[in-house]
Amino acid sequence: MLSTYFLKIIYKIMKLNKRNNFKLSLLAYLTVSNVSISHAKMDYDLSVLKDVGQAAAISSDGSVTGGTYELSNDVYRSFIRKDGKDIDISVLNNDGRNVYVTGISDNGEVATGYFNDVQSNESEAYIYNLKTDSVKIVGKDKGLKEVSALAVSGDGNTIVGLADERAYRFSETQGLSFLSNSNSGFSSANGVNYDGNVIVGRATFNNEAQAFKYTEAKGMVSLGTLRKANDGASSANAVSSNGLVTVGYSENDQNEMHAIRHTDAEGMKDLGTLKKDNTGYSSASGVSHDGEFIVGSSWNEDDSERGFVYVSSAKKMYELKPLGNQQGGETSAEAISDDGKVVAGYVEANNGETSAVLWKLNYTPDMLPLEPSRPVDPVEPLTPVDPAEPTTPVDPVAPQPPVDPIAPPEPRGPSISDPIDINKTRQSINKMAENGYRILDLYQTALYNLAESRCQLGDSDYCVGLFTQYDNVHQNNRIATGLFGSFRFPAENWTMGASLNLANNTNLVEGYKTSGNNHPGVGTWLRYQENKDNAGFSSEISAAFLQQGLDITRAAQYGTEAGEGNSKIKGYYAKLTASYGIVASEQTRITPLAALKYHNVYRAGYTEQDNINFPATYGRMGNENFDLQLGVDMNHQLTETIELDGGIGADIKLNHKRDAFTGLIQYVNDADSIYDRGDSQSVKPYARVGVNYYITPNSTLRGNVGYQTTDYQNDGMQVGLSYSYHW
Repeated sequence: MLSTYFLKIIYKIMKLNKRNNFKLSLLAYLTVSNVSISHAKMDYDLSVLKDVGQAAAISSDGSVTGGTYELSNDVYRSFIRKDGKDIDISVLNNDGRNVYVTGISDNGEVATGYFNDVQSNESEAYIYNLKTDSVKIVGKDKGLKEVSALAVSGDGNTIVGLADERAYRFSETQGLSFLSNSNSGFSSANGVNYDGNVIVGRATFNNEAQAFKYTEAKGMVSLGTLRKANDGASSANAVSSNGLVTVGYSENDQNEMHAIRHTDAEGMKDLGTLKKDNTGYSSASGVSHDGEFIVGSSWNEDDSERGFVYVSSAKKMYELKPLGNQQGGETSAEAISDDGKVVAGYVEANNGETSAVLWKLNYTPDMLPLEPSRPVDPVEPLTPVDPAEPTTPVDPVAPQPPVDPIAPPEPRGPSISDPIDINKTRQSINKMAENGYRILDLYQTALYNLAESRCQLGDSDYCVGLFTQYDNVHQNNRIATGLFGSFRFPAENWTMGASLNLANNTNLVEGYKTSGNNHPGVGTWLRYQENKDNAGFSSEISAAFLQQGLDITRAAQYGTEAGEGNSKIKGYYAKLTASYGIVASEQTRITPLAALKYHNVYRAGYTEQDNINFPATYGRMGNENFDLQLGVDMNHQLTETIELDGGIGADIKLNHKRDAFTGLIQYVNDADSIYDRGDSQSVKPYARVGVNYYITPNSTLRGNVGYQTTDYQNDGMQVGLSYSYHW
């Protein structure tokens, strides 16, 4: 319920990322009324400011930027850069508490933000003067415990923010004053114009948290929402320097949060999303001095969160992509310079690590050619009209008697939410954690099964086929169907193949269900074998990847709330195998093997929707394993048409890294609620058995069953059925 950046910097897990620079171009092609138009173009350069961090504030010309980076685990410090060089702000960072920068004045000489004490959960707002290297604490003389500065005016004389759940403003001449009454509910001031006369944010109106605009003349006025009934939630996150354009987000009639642009003349306008059908989530966090350029974040066609630049005159949204080799990561645009040429924010690598960055924009608007004017035929002059007779005067009407005034309605008391049972709420979070570990194990099992799905090439040169796999882990199961193929290189010792499948039926435990697009799982392998019958030495490298969107619901009990949110599961797998086939008899072959295995399966962090009083924020959870596999496989030709095979062994832990389940509900638990299943098993046994039925010399029907102990000490079951045609 604070500003976009304030929420993200408290709860976002920031990790190390590598520096990179690249340039992209976005072209929009338009045609109107058969008149040719030149292509609008948005070019940008992306540069890294801080390897571990998020940029959140910028001066009017983009020469001074500020933000926050992670010094060590859960220890955050601020940075300010001027003309590409770090400024010494040790007077801020040596305080010992977490430090955040949230605003920079137009001339880059005044910065604002807040200190946060993790132990006491208390915070103090500050004003930092870059010229004098001095710090002023705001609100300390008022006895306030939680004071955060979220923005500074362009002239550097006014800061605004949140103090003990109430919006405030502060200046050296007038001191600290609140924008609302003490009994009016929650409010937060998130943005302020150049001279401090217009303040925007979020406040409680008729029991709804909605965007507001504050001026001395009118006080705090709700901007409403995108809904026809004007109900639901909205927030104003920033205002232009001239005070005319306000940006933020609002719920619409489809219960989606969309970025908005508001002016007194036009009201609230929906900016849409990066999706072609304008569905999904978006939110605006910054605006140029005249409102022409607006920045924020939105879901794109791949359901990934990406930063955007919205051009108001063209009514078009452009995507800001991450580093060139990290196309799977999220991005977010947090602030934009007054001239609309520099954007500050962050990018996320594929492993969830973030870097503070700048996008330098070069926008080329549409150029419309003018059509030549056409001559107008002369018009005959009008015939003069005879003057009309004057009208007869009307008798005056007697005045209406005054109407009795309507009695004002009775005053309404404050709205108080239902009490929350803290112990039961923590129990519901622990149950979510336990179920979450089982779902991670299900997708680990599915990843293994996908990587081992092979077209039965035999001693042929080419093979194609169909396969289906069933995976089960403790009341969670998944069925996926797909295609696979393989071929033999001209050097006959080498073969290669790939597989692709789609989940068509997934059943998950209480509180979890799949959502979004059905992304395919992909597997591939490359094999060297001394002989076509696999006798002698063989070596193989294989890999697999899958992902799935999730809708997650925290089950409600008496005295708790049902929180809902969206996340993703991703899994990566790689394996290097060496084996030696020993011919025991004409029908039997025994193959000892050793392999190095790596997998990384995780669920991304997310925050519950704010349609409840106490939404929870959850960190990323998952595991990254490097194992040694030792085992023995066996093949036996039972008849001319039936071949049996099987294998037993174990995965031995070499290195293990785990992200424990964390959940934070403000005012319910003072720090993250951490739930961990403990150390993973050092030895994880497995077993499998399969049968090949040769329907014809060129076609094979195969069935197989397998068992694998998972990282979180669950039993993973695998069943497969496939048909292969080889020639």
